[in-house]
Amino acid sequence: MPYRRFAYDDTFIYLSVKQISDHNDFGNWSYRRTLATILTTYYMKKIELILIIIVLVSLLLKILSVPGMSLFFTVSLLILYLLYFFIGFVLFNDLKLSNILKKDSYTGLSILRIMGSVGVGIALAIACVGILYKVQHWNDANLYLYLGLALICILLIITIIKFNLSKADFYKGLIIRLSVFLLMSIFVLVFKI
Repeated sequence: MPYRRFAYDDTFIYLSVKQISDHNDFGNWSYRRTLATILTTYYMKKIELILIIIVLVSLLLKILSVPGMSLFFTVSLLILYLLYFFIGFVLFNDLKLSNILKKDSYTGLSILRIMGSVGVGIALAIACVGILYKVQHWNDANLYLYLGLALICILLIITIIKFNLSKADFYKGLIIRLSVFLLMSIFVLVFKI
């Protein structure tokens, strides 16, 4: 697949032609705004992936009783919680963070998709809190963990049904995120850490 090289704030990024054409269907956005949107969401998704990897590695090192991993695990999971709870719908819908208050940013997005994105962000945030409370042995851990698991299961079923109907990349990304947190929640619930 052919790639094009773009420079943005002294950083080079290679995007496939399919990624560029997928983001050019937003009505009358200019090419530069579209490129800025692609790059912003690219970096937000990389930050999300790095945080998930840090959480998993610090959880593994905490299980192995490495000193200091409890604090590392707590801070990284709280940052992930804040990312999902406050700007999860921006991350899931490939919106630019600086344009979330502008009406033209939401053209092409239905109300149900936005509400679903907010719901997924809240469910993942509750799952983060449940995992954190369970691993740290804090009060009400089971409440948050079971609530997060229930919401994730319900949203995962809805997302799989919607993905089978439309085959959109939006639903594919949600399925991956929900599955990762479903597995993490079950792992924390089954194994006493």
